[in-house]
Amino acid sequence: MDSAKADVAHDFYPWFRVYTDGSVERFLESPLVPPSLDVRSKDIAISTTACARLFLPKAAPNEKLPLLIYIHGGFFSIESPFSSTYHGYVNSLVSQSKVIAVSIEYRLAPENPVPACYDDCYAVMKWVAQHKDSAHRPGLVPWLSEHADFGKAEPGCASVFAVEAAVCEKVLIFTTGLDQYRQRGCTYYAALKKSGWEDPVEIENTPGEDHVFHLSDPTSDKAKAMMKKVASFINPANAASL
Repeated sequence: MDSAKADVAHDFYPWFRVYTDGSVERFLESPLVPPSLDVRSKDIAISTTACARLFLPKAAPNEKLPLLIYIHGGFFSIESPFSSTYHGYVNSLVSQSKVIAVSIEYRLAPENPVPACYDDCYAVMKWVAQHKDSAHRPGLVPWLSEHADFGKAEPGCASVFAVEAAVCEKVLIFTTGLDQYRQRGCTYYAALKKSGWEDPVEIENTPGEDHVFHLSDPTSDKAKAMMKKVASFINPANAASL
C-alpha cells in the first residue's frame, strides 16, 4: 500500500501494520495454491465466514481413518490453509500419517477481532461432527462420513467426537531452542503436569532451531524427524510404515 496516503495507527511488524484509514498491510504471507491431487484435497464453504480445505490420503473403499482438525498458525492475523506453506505441510502430514485432515480458514485479526477466529473454528468443528450419524444430509461430504472414524478414539490418538473417550488421551508439545516463544510451551507442559493430568504428556525440544523451522525448511533432517514424530503420534497404527 502507499504509506504516504495514511499514517500508521498500529505497527505489529513483521506480521502486519494497521493504517489510520483502516487498511491492513500483511507480511510473511506465502502465495495461495489450489487443491492438489497427490493427496486429494478440496475446499468447502461451511458458513458465511468459515471454510476449510479437506485432505484425503489414498484409502481403500470404506476404510476408516483418524481425523485431524488443523488450525494454522500466524497469531490469528496472517496466513491461510490455502497458502503454499500450510497446504504443503498438511499435505505431507496427511500423506505420511494416513489421516483425514480438515484445515480451517478463519477470519483474521485485526479486521475481525477475537472471538471471530474462535467462532469460525468452532463452527467448522460442529460441521465436522454432523457427519458422524448423517452420511447423506445436504451440505455434508462423503470424504468424512465414509472415511472418518467417529466411533472411537484410536489407541493413543484422541477423537473429540468419540462417544466414550476423553477429549485428549495424550498431549505432545514441541519447542525449539532458539524460539522466543519456547518458554510458553515449557510453561504449558509444567502446568499440565501440575494440574493432575493423568494421561501421557510429552515435550519435544529441537535445539538450534527457531520458530516454525519445520515450515520454513521442511526438507531439513530435523524437520523430517519432527514430521515423523507428529505422524506417529496422531496415527500410531501407521507408525511402522514411516
